[in-house]
Amino acid sequence: MKYLPLLLLIGVAALIEGTQNISVKGIIVCEKRRKESQLVDLWAKDSVDPTDLLASVHTDEEGNFALKGSKAGEIDPIVRVAHNCKAKPGCSRISDYIVPKNMFNGYDMSFVALDIYTRDEKEKMKHLAFLLLIGVAALIEAKTQELTVKGIVACEKRRTDGVLVELWAKDSVDPADLLASVHSSNSGQFTLKGTKDEADEIYPILRFTHNCQAKPGCTRIQNYDVPMTYNNEVMMNDMGFFTLDVVVHTEKEKMNYIALLLLAGAVVEAKVQNVEIKGAVLCDRKREEGVEIELWARDSQNPEDLLDNGRTDADGGFELSGTMDDAEAIEPFIRFTHKCNVEPMLKFAAFTLLVAMIGLTEAKMQNVTIRGVTVCDKHRMAEVVVELWEKDTLDPNDKLAEMYTNRMGEFELTGGDDEITSILPYLKIKHNCKVTIKPGYKCHRKTEYPIPKEHIYLATEPRKVYDMTYVALDIIQKDDVETCDKN
Repeated sequence: MKYLPLLLLIGVAALIEGTQNISVKGIIVCEKRRKESQLVDLWAKDSVDPTDLLASVHTDEEGNFALKGSKAGEIDPIVRVAHNCKAKPGCSRISDYIVPKNMFNGYDMSFVALDIYTRDEKEKMKHLAFLLLIGVAALIEAKTQELTVKGIVACEKRRTDGVLVELWAKDSVDPADLLASVHSSNSGQFTLKGTKDEADEIYPILRFTHNCQAKPGCTRIQNYDVPMTYNNEVMMNDMGFFTLDVVVHTEKEKMNYIALLLLAGAVVEAKVQNVEIKGAVLCDRKREEGVEIELWARDSQNPEDLLDNGRTDADGGFELSGTMDDAEAIEPFIRFTHKCNVEPMLKFAAFTLLVAMIGLTEAKMQNVTIRGVTVCDKHRMAEVVVELWEKDTLDPNDKLAEMYTNRMGEFELTGGDDEITSILPYLKIKHNCKVTIKPGYKCHRKTEYPIPKEHIYLATEPRKVYDMTYVALDIIQKDDVETCDKN
């Protein structure tokens, strides 16, 4: 036992030596204005324990924050900001920023522009204000719990009748139980009363089934948790207007097949979609004659449809076309049946295809416009390379536009691509802000930023602009790539 104090001392010393200290500071900005009283958290992720909150602070009146924390072991710290900057109505955004390992002891993030969407960002529905007005009481006598709720259903600022309103109860053991259901009256009003015998606490849910601002032929299903208050008697409180226009986070939308069947001879939003395709088929750099080619259409509801088929001519050329009448956008694809590079052991066939997609009615020009100001160490950066790219699943990524920032660090790019499905645009910036300093080498870093799909617009639609405001290049992204070249 005489060695025990020594062993304890060695263990404490090792623990202290393995402790990671993190220090981060920055300025929170939204729409080029500093944000006061914004909550900023410093979290530590490690491989064994759950994520730990190391520090938390609110920004001062100038938007400044400073966080310090420490934790033993190998960790991956992140700065997390939960905010509503440019969030959808009724939602909040959660933006995470990694802390680079070489900057644990002093990471100055400069301007943290919340206008910029991070790659792994989440958006969640807040508890709507009217839920705070819900009055639900529970009377617990032995195992009986009673609930009463009433309110008014509205859509587009008008009271809505005939909306199905259900009161459900979830508990920790049994499946959810339907306690009561009713349709809203001519004035949009509803009242629900339910009783359940349960030893454990129940979790009441209000469910609305309706077609307020639903897609054609669809219904929306919205669930809301009902806060519970326990009293000696059942209470009746008015929850006020329940606006169905608001999209909730856990909402579902389903196709109303029965309603469609009742519409005899009616086609909901159906449209004729034409597809034309031509090209040439090659194998080992030689044009292939007699290759069987089929043009198919895939949609979400029905089986695949064969639109056209044929075989390549003596020059390997082919041309197919087809028409389909469908309510939703179809996904055309071509299928080849061939013997190119097929060996007796069924080795994977390496087949070179040169296909030219033309005259595709459903293909549409999709555009994106993006602007911002590049900043490093709180100073604007001129002559920074800014590129607008579009990620492609089959072909190499396409560069849509490129420019250098002006002397004020400003940039604005517009680009587009003609695609059947939605494009996946992103911004790539090549710069030397806070790169590694190596004698005899010139280093630069490439940082990518995703562009949210809601900023994409068609050629026939009004122009949209994704304003990133201040793009602080001090902030290291997890997918950043740094390269160094000899001078």
